[in-house]
Amino acid sequence: AVPFSNAIGSLLRIWTTSSLYAHGAIAIPVTVALVWVRRSVWDSPSDAGNRWHGLIGLCVCVLTNAIATYFDIDGLGHLAVAGGIVSAFAICFGSHRTRTLLPALLFLFFMVPVGDGILIVLQQTTAIATAGMLDILGFEAFRQDQALSVGERTFIITEACSGINYLT
Repeated sequence: AVPFSNAIGSLLRIWTTSSLYAHGAIAIPVTVALVWVRRSVWDSPSDAGNRWHGLIGLCVCVLTNAIATYFDIDGLGHLAVAGGIVSAFAICFGSHRTRTLLPALLFLFFMVPVGDGILIVLQQTTAIATAGMLDILGFEAFRQDQALSVGERTFIITEACSGINYLT
């Protein structure tokens, strides 16, 4: 099988089925546009001898993807895909151009859906902050995980209130 095929298929499935992560599909075209804007870098001489960094990076990404596939860790495979693209760029165009264009190339990591792993943490952080603000305002609030009790009413901090939409 082709390296990264499982991870790429998973990314495509997530981008097309989840409105929360649909933005990931535009990361590659935006990265291409950012590289094009900095096309003056292409006029500088390439350091063809320094392509080993990219080859080593690609090997690490292929190994990471194999581990992710074996242990069924989609997020790790997704990160390996983004790293693999950056490494392939370094192999093709040299480390000097890669370093110069690194901010644009790092934009590729926005294609990786990271919210599921941090969603609970964001919900709990929102609940803690809200409980603190209610206390400052003089309301007695009790918090348990993502649930806030104010008087006789209980409020649950859901995914929509976690702040994940502001990160993606």
